[in-house]
Amino acid sequence: MVDETTYINEFLEEISEILNRLDRQFVALEKKPSDTGCLAEIFRDLHTIKGSCGLLGLNKLESITHSGENLLGKLRDGVLALEPEMVNALLKMMDAVWKMVANLKKDGQEGSADYSNLIETLARLEIGEPDPPPNDSDSTLLDASMIDEFMEEADEILNLLDQQIVELENNLESQELISSLLRSFHTLKGSSGYMGFKTLESLTHSMENLLITLQEGKTTGKTAFFDCLLKMMDALRKILTHLKASGQEGNVSVE
Repeated sequence: MVDETTYINEFLEEISEILNRLDRQFVALEKKPSDTGCLAEIFRDLHTIKGSCGLLGLNKLESITHSGENLLGKLRDGVLALEPEMVNALLKMMDAVWKMVANLKKDGQEGSADYSNLIETLARLEIGEPDPPPNDSDSTLLDASMIDEFMEEADEILNLLDQQIVELENNLESQELISSLLRSFHTLKGSSGYMGFKTLESLTHSMENLLITLQEGKTTGKTAFFDCLLKMMDALRKILTHLKASGQEGNVSVE
């Protein structure tokens, strides 16, 4: 008789392939938001994950993928048009799924993180409800709080990027590692765009494009690629330092 652990291991093997494909699909979708074929593919893959989670009793994974699926269904059917806030929320959903999958691989549990706010955001976006406007009296406090939250996320991503780039230097052919880097850049780009940090959004978009050239085998050489990537990382750190100190991006060149 096959035990539950066997089913979980089979699920983890399948979901890793699906998530890597979803990462690529989201990159393609952002380039062409009206691509209904791409939206349909993303919807199907997310639906597959949700169904497997339900069968295995992975309730947290099922809940968050169900929320993302509902939003994507409206986008696929043309009821809603893809907006930056939606992209940002869907990327956060992907991050949450990857983290829960990592926990499952580690100890067979989904982890203790609370994603209820993200699920509420996805549900709000599904019904076409925008962010509630802040009261004038607390707008300054809200802005500071949003920047603090953004910086916390950005610092976490930056530390992850440093680790991933070291690994990439030793394993340049790893598509899984390249996809992981792309996801990190893509997440930071989405959050930057949502916050209105245009310089940071432009830089992370360029970094994302650089990774895509590697993914597609179009790089001109390992040394040139890493020189360019590390210069971009240096600019990224400088911008984040300015943001942390003053709430402004500063005059950092991203050429």
